[in-house]
Amino acid sequence: MIKRLATHSPWLVCALLAVAGGLILDDYGLGTDEAHQRGFAVYTVDYVLQDNDEILNGRPYGPAFELVLLAGERLLGLQSHRHIDLQDFQTRRIFLMRHFLTHLLFLGGGWGCAWLTFRRYRSRGLALCLMHRAFRKDTLAAFALCGAGVGLLINVRFMGAMLFGAVLVLRACDAYCAADRSARRHILRTCGLFAAASALTLYATWPYLWTDPVGRVAAAIRFMSEPDTVAFDLFRGAVLPNEERPPDYIPTWLAITTPPFTLLFGILGGLAALRGTGR
Repeated sequence: MIKRLATHSPWLVCALLAVAGGLILDDYGLGTDEAHQRGFAVYTVDYVLQDNDEILNGRPYGPAFELVLLAGERLLGLQSHRHIDLQDFQTRRIFLMRHFLTHLLFLGGGWGCAWLTFRRYRSRGLALCLMHRAFRKDTLAAFALCGAGVGLLINVRFMGAMLFGAVLVLRACDAYCAADRSARRHILRTCGLFAAASALTLYATWPYLWTDPVGRVAAAIRFMSEPDTVAFDLFRGAVLPNEERPPDYIPTWLAITTPPFTLLFGILGGLAALRGTGR
């Protein structure tokens, strides 16, 4: 009974958190950029269907998840005007729906982390999960699927490009350690298929790239690398300019914004890892 419960515990936890998220949905307000994010999805649809270039003048963010949220509006009959009124009741329903779907996406990522943990430590028999699957199976199809997942990850958050690089570096290590030339050729084929699947998925799901993929990716990288546009920040009861942040700014915010159990077990895990490397 206990073993069966442990087997299904990630699903049970996710189900409980989904219910809890629905019960407290009304308690959360609206983020400062949520209306802009939704508008970006609307401009993307206009760009594809009506050849409206307004999207090209905005921030170069991938629209994949925002388009899913916009589709959710239409499926649930919540579609409103292009420019929404934040005081409108229909608008409130739209953003409550967006919050709940975002919560479900988070739970999906949490389930993926739990699955990876169980696989890693053999307690029992998403893009990161696909990466694990690709290296375990070592087939062309598995790496193609992993590439598609990484392409979507980069679309949702551009920092997902780090996972793209990680896969290629690890495959390069595999090639270096390969026993013979045939094994190296197989590894190179999986790398090529992975990279192609990532690039094609990113291109297909990001209309901003369609007319100039190389130039627009470069523009997105330049935009993401620009310094924070927020000139001031609140820290310890004082409003400080960005350039005057004290050395303990980052560790202090990490300490007060990370759930206590996550922080505790993260510290314990780090100490255990250091102890293991010293043996």
